[in-house]
Amino acid sequence: MVKISRKLMTAKEFMIAYPEENMRKYELINGIVYKYPSPYTIHQELIGFLTPKLYELSKKDKTKYFMFLPFDVYLFDDGKEDECNTVVQPDLFICDKAKIKKDGCYGTPDFIIEIIGEATGFIDTYTKLNKYWLSGVKEYWTIEPEEGNILVLKFNRENKKAEGEFFTFTDKVKSNIFEGLEIDFAEFSSEWL
Repeated sequence: MVKISRKLMTAKEFMIAYPEENMRKYELINGIVYKYPSPYTIHQELIGFLTPKLYELSKKDKTKYFMFLPFDVYLFDDGKEDECNTVVQPDLFICDKAKIKKDGCYGTPDFIIEIIGEATGFIDTYTKLNKYWLSGVKEYWTIEPEEGNILVLKFNRENKKAEGEFFTFTDKVKSNIFEGLEIDFAEFSSEWL
């Protein structure tokens, strides 16, 4: 990951400076532009493993929508859409259908999964985690393939608390907010583990 902006930007400035065809490896977080290398094979394998499970869940709940990268998510501090300074591309997420538009998700998803890579570790586990919490995400999973760990965080903005639990690739992991979402990571296999 490389910070590349010299000045803080808004989402509107970001979309002009980084046209759609170049956006796939860029994110704007708190006004700062970050560039990432392409993900590793295991990252893509995990997305392939998780996608059918999350897709099926979203099909059962007609008010929810499942997406995976590359897809822009606009996060607003305290609902201030005109002051947006964050455009991210979570690896996988579920949100209210009402937030999905042709060119992105406008507002905070309920559930986000980020797969940690060498270049994204600090951003995903600190910078994005903080931004997701402050913008109202309810549940956030980080998956570290190198370590074989899954961290599940459940956020409660009302009492300003976060609860976390660690799992490994031998565990079944249940969502705290979506009934019926349970992923048996023992089913995941990769020659890269």
